[in-house]
Amino acid sequence: GRFNGTCNWLRLLVDTKKTVYEYAVFFEPDIDARNLRFQLLSNLKDQLGNTKSFDGARLWLPERLKDKNTDLYTTHTITGERVRVRVELKHRTSMADCVQLYNVLFMRVLRQLQMTKVGMNYYLPGEKFLVPQYK
Repeated sequence: GRFNGTCNWLRLLVDTKKTVYEYAVFFEPDIDARNLRFQLLSNLKDQLGNTKSFDGARLWLPERLKDKNTDLYTTHTITGERVRVRVELKHRTSMADCVQLYNVLFMRVLRQLQMTKVGMNYYLPGEKFLVPQYK
């Protein structure tokens, strides 16, 4: 039989001369809740800047922080206790080699488009259709 389908394809043009700084982020005391990690890191925008991407463990910044290892402090939003956020420089990477960064950015775009993740794929819930012969 015949099948009509669509797919999305993006050509990503990257300036290979540009770089990004990748950092590992540690919380003390440990913070297990991923959403809380994002919240605590957003409290530090005065020190880290507005332009950043974070996946819960790794942080990407367009500019290098002054020190290789940086200790920042914020307040736990639930318990009120002081939290140390240690930001450790891992390496400077060409924008062409930042696959995980692009994954984080595209996931953010897909959430803004209100797409839903099912397995490893994203779908628009309002655009579904049933295929009766495959029930």
